[in-house]
Amino acid sequence: MLGREEDFLFFDTEVFKHNSMVVFKDIEGKTVRVFSSSLDGLGDLFDQGLIKEEGYQNLEDYITGKTLVGYNNYGYDDYILWAMCKGSDHELIKQWNDSIINKGSTVNMKKIQCCKTLDAMQQIDVSRPSLKKIEGNMGVSIVESKVDFDIDRKLTPQENYETFKYCEYDVEQLVRIYKLRGEYFESKKAIVKMLPEDYHDKAYKWNTTSIIGQLLKHDKRMPGRRLVDDSLLKVVPNDVKNMWLELDTTQDYKFKQKKVVIQEYGNTIEFGWGGLHGAPEGVFEARDVRLLDVASMYPNILINFNGLGEKTKDYKEILDYRLQLKHEGKKKEQAPYKLILNSTYGLLNSEYSAINQPNLAYSICMFGQTALYALVGFLDMAGCKVFNINTDGVAFIPDKKGAYKEYIKPWEEYYRLTLEEDRFDYWIQTDVNNYIAVTPDGKIKTKGGDVNNYIDFESGGRNYYFNNANTRIIQKAIVEKIVNGKTPSDTIWENRKRPELFQYVLTAGSTYKGTYDSNGERLQNVNRVFAGKDTDYEIFKKRQDGGLVKFADAPSHMFIHNGDLSDLENFENLVDLNWYNDLAQKKLKRWGR
Repeated sequence: MLGREEDFLFFDTEVFKHNSMVVFKDIEGKTVRVFSSSLDGLGDLFDQGLIKEEGYQNLEDYITGKTLVGYNNYGYDDYILWAMCKGSDHELIKQWNDSIINKGSTVNMKKIQCCKTLDAMQQIDVSRPSLKKIEGNMGVSIVESKVDFDIDRKLTPQENYETFKYCEYDVEQLVRIYKLRGEYFESKKAIVKMLPEDYHDKAYKWNTTSIIGQLLKHDKRMPGRRLVDDSLLKVVPNDVKNMWLELDTTQDYKFKQKKVVIQEYGNTIEFGWGGLHGAPEGVFEARDVRLLDVASMYPNILINFNGLGEKTKDYKEILDYRLQLKHEGKKKEQAPYKLILNSTYGLLNSEYSAINQPNLAYSICMFGQTALYALVGFLDMAGCKVFNINTDGVAFIPDKKGAYKEYIKPWEEYYRLTLEEDRFDYWIQTDVNNYIAVTPDGKIKTKGGDVNNYIDFESGGRNYYFNNANTRIIQKAIVEKIVNGKTPSDTIWENRKRPELFQYVLTAGSTYKGTYDSNGERLQNVNRVFAGKDTDYEIFKKRQDGGLVKFADAPSHMFIHNGDLSDLENFENLVDLNWYNDLAQKKLKRWGR
């Protein structure tokens, strides 16, 4: 399917009006080969053996049989690489470049076919961050090349060498990103191996949802009807039942009623066509909390429905094996099986999936909400205070005698599901999806936009490099105040020499003309800024009509540092710590502090 990682080549291409280039590195980050339409300024590379000739006549031979890794190469570089391999006709390279950049059609373009390619951007995050955005989040330099891509002449030797250094730097970061995504690529490779062998040479390039869809594709599909019996729907309020009965008559799954909200058990509870959600209004705090999670709820309901026909048995074996690996503490080994299990429900309701079955997806959803709602009722009867109902779990303050345990077994037997219990000494939430919880051994669990990135990624927190790493100092200040009583100003002061916690990485989207500063000067598209002292400087997004738009939540007095954060000197004297303190205090009000 794919060769050894030692044989991988990481690459990036650069295309100007009259020049082009491609740079290759190995898995260790060492530059191993460069091809360029011009040798001007690249004499040292020629002497080092990194360039052997001008042009691309030997490029195809060099990459044949290799596995190439790029960033967004499935949408751009794979096409450019094909054009490069077909000779030194720069006009074709430039023509294809312009068509892709201007969102033209790629129907008649070809991708490189003499080697296998992987795209490090594939399924990285729903926001589809640019390479520069990720580099900014990682704290490394995001300084863009000063060589204008629209320059209407051949590059000077100095400009050509600068282009090489710029391209080489991005490939260096690409190697790092690929390694950070190791679990994704290993999981993907493992899932491809589960397919029949004649799929391997094409499926390695698919996203995991396509692979899983093909893996679980079956001959006998479930009936196109509701699979939840009327007897089960008696558990939920009539308004909810009537909403769900639309599934019996719908032709397009565009339901007239989207949700039903009720007030019950001291919570605002919302039923809909997704998961069940409920919580009291406002901030809620509790001690000695229990959390009951339904183990693999959607996968088990799917199995109970025999939803994948003859493939249901295979699906159950995947679930059982994943649980075995989980209990053995083999996190890495269970990753591909977890990915299959977690992706399947969403694929059932995707019109592009090979296992698309909306009636089955909505039936699973109904059953899950009905079961969870019944569990909340049992806990309430036992004298528990339920305060967080979220898709497949319920958090509550237990009754003093622990009577709730007597209700669990009958519930599990009736709904053919299993509950797993966790304990927390302390829990605080602003709503169902935003909370801080502390385990008996002092570990802190966080969820929600205010606190998600409390723990550093390097220390085991979530990987924020690929989404949003802005002002993590505020999240630390909020959690430290609530859990440990530390003032925001103390947290901010203690971390004043860690600029990565204070940064904003700001990007003007494709609907804007670009990024401009308060002096009217156009800047590079991605910029790293901080709240600054004694400055009136600010950057903006420019609309197509010329109007300037502020970046949401960004400071109005700022300074830019697009270089590596390790090179940022005198940071604590440049940054306006009071601005971050005020922002933390403002957000803490949402938490009742």
